[in-house]
Formats: sequence, C-alpha cells, structure tokens
Amino acid sequence: PIPITPTLTAPQSVLERIDFMREEVLETYQANMNKDLVEVVDGFLDMAYVALGSLITMGLTATDIRVLWGFVQEANMAKVRGETKRGNVYDAAKPAGWVPPNGKIRDYLASMGAAVGPQDDAGYNASPEPTGDVF
Repeated sequence: PIPITPTLTAPQSVLERIDFMREEVLETYQANMNKDLVEVVDGFLDMAYVALGSLITMGLTATDIRVLWGFVQEANMAKVRGETKRGNVYDAAKPAGWVPPNGKIRDYLASMGAAVGPQDDAGYNASPEPTGDVF
C-alpha cells in the first residue's frame, strides 16, 4: 500500500529500485554504443519512470512531484557551466552563493506531516564559494 504521508520505504525496496535503474543505465549505454536512438530514448524514459514510481511508492502524488521537481530545477538552473572535479566537457558547477534545494524540499515534506528528521545546515545555507561540485 502507498502511504498517505511521505515516508521512506523498506531498504530492500530501495535496493530493488536501484537495481532496476542500474539495469536501465547499462541497457541505455549499450543502446548508445549500438547507435540505437529508439532504445536510448526508451532507456532514459524507463529510468525516469522507475525514479518517479519510486517517489509514488513513498507517498508522493503527481502534484507533489511537480512541486518538488520545481525546487530541484530552480537550484540546478542556478548552476553555471564550468570546470568541475569530474572533468566532463560540459558540466554544471555550483557558483558562490548557490543554494541547494534541500531546504525547500524539507519544508514541503514537513508541511505534509512527513518525518524529515532534524534540520541540518546542508539544505539552508548557500555555498560560500564555488565548489566545482555537480548535480
């Protein structure tokens, strides 16, 4: 049964979902190596499907997911193209003053009655300087 209030799922359930995602990642990579556009698109959409389904099993509705997605989108769009420690050709770096979405996510979940644990600084403080960290 899907909980009414957002909650963590059993560790085994999380592992199973991660395994689903891992399988999709590998299949998508292989499809790309095979130059199969249809299978690559299908693979990325399958990953999104599993991720969104995981949120639903935690008690989030489609509306909740849209709101939470907005917080993550806003934070990610505040990143800048730049060099990071991952060394990717195109990457997004956290500039000085960048604020992660954790605080907004925490507040939203708490407003729904979810047990979000003690408040920590990670979700409320801006980065004092560029970190080079990525998504």
